[in-house]
Amino acid sequence: MKPDSDIAVVRELSKKFEQVVKFKGSEWKEKKALVNFKGEFIFLVHNKDASKGNSSELKNLAEEILEKGATPKQLAKLLAEILDRPTKEIYGELSSKAR
Repeated sequence: MKPDSDIAVVRELSKKFEQVVKFKGSEWKEKKALVNFKGEFIFLVHNKDASKGNSSELKNLAEEILEKGATPKQLAKLLAEILDRPTKEIYGELSSKAR
């Protein structure tokens, strides 16, 4: 678990004693005392880096999309959604590589 991971511990979901505790991975030691680990519970971890995928695969796919006629602006919008990064930042990277 990475320190910047988003974590949620949900206990007794949709029941009388439902409990939800949300925190960052770096806060685990402090927050685990708030969770009652009796009954049914779910432990969810969202690692932001994991959703970025393999960078070499994305680069190859991006080049293929550009070869098929997509504009750098269209590709930047798509990659921004996939990578959860600003479109302008990705467009700048695409533009600098095209030169």
